[in-house]
Parts: sequence; C-alpha cells; structure tokens
Amino acid sequence: MLPAIFALSVTRFAGLAAYAASLLACLARRWRAGPGRSAPFGVIAVVQLILGCDIAFDLRWKLHGLFMQAAKDHGVYTLRRAPQVAALAGIACLTAACAVLVARRWRGRPGAAIAAVSTMLAAVLHLTEMVSYHGVDRVLYAYAGSIMYVALLWIGLALVTCAGALIDCG
Repeated sequence: MLPAIFALSVTRFAGLAAYAASLLACLARRWRAGPGRSAPFGVIAVVQLILGCDIAFDLRWKLHGLFMQAAKDHGVYTLRRAPQVAALAGIACLTAACAVLVARRWRGRPGAAIAAVSTMLAAVLHLTEMVSYHGVDRVLYAYAGSIMYVALLWIGLALVTCAGALIDCG
C-alpha cells in the first residue's frame, strides 16, 4: 500500500502547494529579519509545515479514526452529534479570543498579525475537519470543478499568510 502522499488528488496537491508557499514565505521573512524582528515567523513556519504534513499524510483523519473507534468501543458513537457541535462551538469561541489576543499583541506589526491569525485559522480548519460534523463536511468536501472547497480555503489562508509576511517586510 502506498502512503497517502502518493495519491495526489487535485485537492491534496493544491493544499500541499499552498502550505509550501506559505512556509517558504515565512522562512524567507524570518531569514531577512534582524534580531527580534523575525518573531513570530519561526513559529508560523513550523505550523505551516505541520499543516502541510497533515495534508500529505492524512494525520487529521487518522486521529479522527482513533476517536471514532474509541467511541464505537465504548458504545457512544451514535451519541456523537452533541459533542461534535459542542467541540465546534468551543473551537469557534477559543479561535475568536485567540485572534483578538494575537491582533492586540502584534498591533504594531499588521503583517505579523495577519500571518499569525490566518495561520491560526488554517489550523482551526484542520481541527474542524477532524471533528467531522456531517453538515460542515457537506460544505467543505463539495466540489468546485475538480477541487474541493476545503482546498480553496487552504489556498486562501496560505495566500493571506504570504501577504502578511510580505507586508511585515515593508
């Protein structure tokens, strides 16, 4: 059996390319910066790398599978909808609070704030996929031509991260 990375769909390829571009933009920004000016781009680059690896190796789906199997083993899988909604609501609230904190922390550097918040939103998108609530999945995994909408979100968030890195260079 081949690893998931070798089964490159248009969606997976788009996600890998998007995260590779944002990783490179963050690394370039970090290397061009003087001491103390590179933060938070090292951390953002690591998160972008993790998100790319997640797409390459389907890590979020493996983790989802472990949770699903544990729920089945304990006989509570059929009761998953309420916890999924609660998890998504909790993720949304935590994301909003963290976005405000990041924006305040980096208010003097709008590019850094933009890159950090867009990277956080990309990570949240991956968490949302892992929760796998049916109504959300129906939207994320619908197709726009030959590519899933989720990949368009990956691309959009990666481009915003790249833009943040470019703005911060100014």
